[in-house]
Amino acid sequence: MDSFSIRGASGFIKIKIEEAYGFPNETSVFGGYDTRSKLKLKSTCFSVNSILWVSTGNIYDFYKQLEATQRDLRGIARFTSYENNLLFEISYNEVGHVSISGEFRDNCVEENVLKFEILTDQSYLNRSLGKLRQMVEKYGDNRGIASSEKA
Repeated sequence: MDSFSIRGASGFIKIKIEEAYGFPNETSVFGGYDTRSKLKLKSTCFSVNSILWVSTGNIYDFYKQLEATQRDLRGIARFTSYENNLLFEISYNEVGHVSISGEFRDNCVEENVLKFEILTDQSYLNRSLGKLRQMVEKYGDNRGIASSEKA
């Protein structure tokens, strides 16, 4: 299954690719392949269940940042969908605690915004990295899988 989730004590973010357009031959101007994905987000008593348009390039960029921050146990990894309706960042502090904060806009025309924060620690993110790695192995980098296979 082409999905990844980031979990914490008070919620989660899950992105599941339902369709990857052009895969494996036609890449997106946003990097990788355009996807129609399913977003599930829960933060305490608030939840989102929506369609998310995101490229596999957006996922690849996030994976590389998260991989570096998890290795160093410091820094910030940022996720942005190409429509800018889902934005979040994972930030580490000195003692291994992690904060996931961001916002989701269901409709960019209306001012309906869910701002959220999910607290977690770095041990939760190892599974997330594994799932992201599987997706990167399948879809490749920002140039898609064809260019990744040639490298």
